[in-house]
Amino acid sequence: MENGRPEFRRTCEYTQPKEREMANKFSDEYLVKTLPEQVSEPDLASAYSQLPFDLFKQYVESADLPIGSTQKRFAFAKKVIAIRKKAAGTSQMEEAAVLAMQGDGMAVIVTRKVKKGRNFFKVEG
Repeated sequence: MENGRPEFRRTCEYTQPKEREMANKFSDEYLVKTLPEQVSEPDLASAYSQLPFDLFKQYVESADLPIGSTQKRFAFAKKVIAIRKKAAGTSQMEEAAVLAMQGDGMAVIVTRKVKKGRNFFKVEG
């Protein structure tokens, strides 16, 4: 007790990125398991396109996402990325879905990198 008041301690420090706060509104389980079973694939793609990149990547790569085969998951990821690209307009980042060999099978990996743009310099002489 300090100055007659009880001392409150933080029991939890935020160690995740700021985007993780959005996941607190909707639990991971809801977005990965429940929602995909309740909505159509186009509606799910629209919902996933609005997530921050880190969450989108985590959910699409999750083994718990109930999308049939790896090929279907890959097609779904590409569809979401196309929606995200259209919504972002001109962005400095480029997102892609990749089929990768992993262990005995294949997995979908979502990547993001900085676009390599052309820099034009004006030379006066």
